[in-house]
Amino acid sequence: MTSAFMPEFTHEKQKSDRHAIVFFRRVITFNIIIISFIICVMVFFSKQIMYLVSSYRDSNLDLASYIFNYLILYILLISLSSIFASVLNSYKVFFIPSFSPVMLSCSIILSICFFYSQYGIYSAVIGVIVGGILQFLIQMINCICIGLIYRPILNFNDSSFLMFLKRWSHMILSALFAIITQQVSFALASTLDIGSVSVLSNAIVYYQLPVGIFYVSIATVIFPKMSEYASLGDKERLNAIFNQGINMLIFLLVPMSFLMYVWAAPILNLLLTGGKFSVYDTQRTVGVLQYFLLGLLFSSIFGLFQKYYFAIRNSKIPLYFNLLFSIIDIIISVFGIKYYQTVNVLPIAQSVSFIICIIIFYFIGLRYDINLELNRSIVVLIKSFITIIPLYLFYFFLKNLKWDIGFSFNNFYLLSVIGIVNIIILILCYYLLGVIRVFKFISRDIT
Repeated sequence: MTSAFMPEFTHEKQKSDRHAIVFFRRVITFNIIIISFIICVMVFFSKQIMYLVSSYRDSNLDLASYIFNYLILYILLISLSSIFASVLNSYKVFFIPSFSPVMLSCSIILSICFFYSQYGIYSAVIGVIVGGILQFLIQMINCICIGLIYRPILNFNDSSFLMFLKRWSHMILSALFAIITQQVSFALASTLDIGSVSVLSNAIVYYQLPVGIFYVSIATVIFPKMSEYASLGDKERLNAIFNQGINMLIFLLVPMSFLMYVWAAPILNLLLTGGKFSVYDTQRTVGVLQYFLLGLLFSSIFGLFQKYYFAIRNSKIPLYFNLLFSIIDIIISVFGIKYYQTVNVLPIAQSVSFIICIIIFYFIGLRYDINLELNRSIVVLIKSFITIIPLYLFYFFLKNLKWDIGFSFNNFYLLSVIGIVNIIILILCYYLLGVIRVFKFISRDIT
């Protein structure tokens, strides 16, 4: 929703604050009505839904559907919170939206700690609801402080709102394509050796960590500015900040992908090995994660390309490319599994699909005046590979370290020290190569 809401909100804000406030109120009202209706339907059919999506039966099914009736309320809270977060980001307020998810985690942890003995599993439900309310309230209060006070508007016959609705529907379809693609991957993994689904699932979880930390952070910060320049028709500055975003991704993700690639085995040994998850399962997960990491930079650039089109209020191109990505990924996965019978095919299919889509994105972008500074990006890429040299030397010096099997404080201590040293090496490389000045320049441009 953020990608559909923010460009339209910024466009309305350029007209006047009143236009922006009216648009904001319409979207909030629409969300409350639609999501409340969906929640009512899902609560009414909660038992049937849980029967279809889970393996719970009998008394466990009753318990799951009962808990589901309460947890579903979080959808409304997080939906409204995402709109408030978009508004705050458009006013260059980033800390509150980025901090609010921490309150959810803290609320769940504290609720379990203090209420588990009395309420059991329901203590987690209490934590989710309270955390969702806190997320909602803190962002709503900050929106009120900048002058956006909500009042219901039931007239939805407005051109800007209808355009928002159209773009939002495109994004829902894109999300649907992504879900289908992932489910196909899991279905294909289920045809392989026992444990392949768990291996793939765990690899995806750890692959998404750098995506969430680096790509999402960069996109969150530069997307409001991209939307602003697009609404002003300032294509030169829009292209400039788009290229800066790509360069930031290269500077950050090339060395981070390398570090996760070479240290994947001890990291996953620490976090995964134990219980029913054997050393062999961990080794398989390491291989899958490493193939995912090869495409990390490309998947992030693919996402930034989509943000560019969202900023210029064009949601059709990202929709078509998400469909194209899904088709390529599924075709490669199906034939790869058929001929090679290994779960490693699935991350390779994803990485190859992202690369193909980026190449096509680039040529399509020329029609939309996207000026991708390839020469500068190549220089940035070379500098990023230079940072890998000392990181690799440090890894080469320590690669024969003996690790305990599974979690141990010795493993945790060693990985912590290694992580700190790698960060210091990386910062020194950034400083010597002048990368720090690039980040300062980008920060000044955003603010």
